Amino acid sequence: MPSIMGSVPDIDTKAGAAIAAAMRAVAVSDGMHPNEEALIIEFEESIGAGATTDIDWSVIDTPALKEALLKSCVLVAFADGAISDEETTLLHEYAGRLGLGEREVAKSIADVAQVLLSQLSGVKIFKDQVLELGRTMGLDELTIHSVLGD
Repeated sequence: MPSIMGSVPDIDTKAGAAIAAAMRAVAVSDGMHPNEEALIIEFEESIGAGATTDIDWSVIDTPALKEALLKSCVLVAFADGAISDEETTLLHEYAGRLGLGEREVAKSIADVAQVLLSQLSGVKIFKDQVLELGRTMGLDELTIHSVLGD
């Protein structure tokens, strides 16, 4: 399985709590879905951080942590099936706070979408639905077919 992160950063409890809080805000922005909540709780438990809504931007201070925060938020946004307008707005706001731009947001969305879609690479019976899912995730036809190994 391809990795969502370019490199896996060391995430201490403070950085993890900031990432989890950002993930929680993205999920809440359009109404917390059970899949989003489960993903956030699993992340919080894995880093030993309790639930918080305070994002300490000062601890997200390396390119790897910035990528981890943004892609973690994208992953949560996809957890309920699609990235909403509210979630997109928040992703762009977070990217701006991190000194990142539109390009990094688009790349993060595409990277996460490709990894998620790759989980369906062997599907044959529901192939049309898998292709449509890739399109709704914002992927172009060439990328969809490449991810699926067609």
